[in-house]
Amino acid sequence: MDFSKMHQNFLSPEPKDNTGLLSNNLPESKFQVEHGLKKQPSNESSNIIDSDVTAGTSNQSAQTFSTDLKEKPIYVSGSWKDLEARPFNPKTIFLIAFIITLPILIFVIKGIFTTSEAAGNYLVGADIVDPNIQIDSKAQPAVELKNFSIDYAECVDKLSAALIVDLSTGEEIFAYNASNKRAIASISKLITAYVAYNTYSKDQLLTVVTPRYYYGSQLGLLEGEFLTVDDLVSAILIQSSNDAAYILADNYPGGYNNFIAEMNNFASSLGLTNTNFANPVGLDDSLQYSSAADVVKILNVILNISYLRGKLETSNKDISVYTMDGEFIREINLTNINELLIDDLVDGGKTGYTGSAGGCLVSYVGDVVYVVLGSYDRFESTKCLLGVGEAVSSEAVK
Repeated sequence: MDFSKMHQNFLSPEPKDNTGLLSNNLPESKFQVEHGLKKQPSNESSNIIDSDVTAGTSNQSAQTFSTDLKEKPIYVSGSWKDLEARPFNPKTIFLIAFIITLPILIFVIKGIFTTSEAAGNYLVGADIVDPNIQIDSKAQPAVELKNFSIDYAECVDKLSAALIVDLSTGEEIFAYNASNKRAIASISKLITAYVAYNTYSKDQLLTVVTPRYYYGSQLGLLEGEFLTVDDLVSAILIQSSNDAAYILADNYPGGYNNFIAEMNNFASSLGLTNTNFANPVGLDDSLQYSSAADVVKILNVILNISYLRGKLETSNKDISVYTMDGEFIREINLTNINELLIDDLVDGGKTGYTGSAGGCLVSYVGDVVYVVLGSYDRFESTKCLLGVGEAVSSEAVK
């Protein structure tokens, strides 16, 4: 192979005339021979513009040249003269862009669905709730209750434990992690109220020994102020006031620690093996825990005391603050934060919330008790168990 000639041909472009096209006065070039292109008569060269033949040209060779140009574009003066054959026309650019973009688009869409699926794992308090839970073997995922056919499995994707019990028969209607030990937050105040009820007279005045200001619901009481036991019990069961719970514990015979010991004695008397208390409020503590099953037993005792049951069913109440001599200082309005009670969806109940416990709520409708622990939204979770929540499909409600 003669590389010197190839090099010479490469460096020496085909001769052209002053129109920029291949000259017809010169011999056919190697390029023309290899690509099957024919020379045009000299008198027709001025009629050829790009690859089109001007109107009126009847020369057959011109027509042939025009056809050949469209099929095999000629490289002239460093450019592609046939626009239809350009390697980067708009269609080509669009196709290349689409091919490059498609994998990115697929990756983004896949990421969105993966994120949506991962979002099913909700961080609740100190627990990560797995949406692919296995329902307790005792559970009955679909039962007739209050004219609703409810798939309770749909209600537990955003909580840690749940339990429904009919107290009149002792029937466990639905259970999910019902025996697991976990924080129950201010539901603990049910025991606080019970100990106070069995210790003090309702009209007895108790003083603020040391103001304790923690996060959560507060009455804003000052040292030396007095309230009746009745108002303090109302404050912890209606508004879940933390400082009121401490006043009841601080004034207990033998002091605060004895009050906590009495709370645990009561739990033991009920056979609550998964329950222990370290404070009267329900604040997070490694020694403060219970279970959904134990909460039902605690509430059952409270509901059999009409005085305490009445507090759980009260939406609003005014209480009074006094001096040591019994002089009236001011009035405080208590508002129940149980949304389900306000909306008349339940007869009564007790709320609770801390960072570790998550949302907690024990409610009752007639003799049926509903417990929700570690919930992302305690009210919506309970609504679901009631058969009126958003998590229940319209087909499930009859």
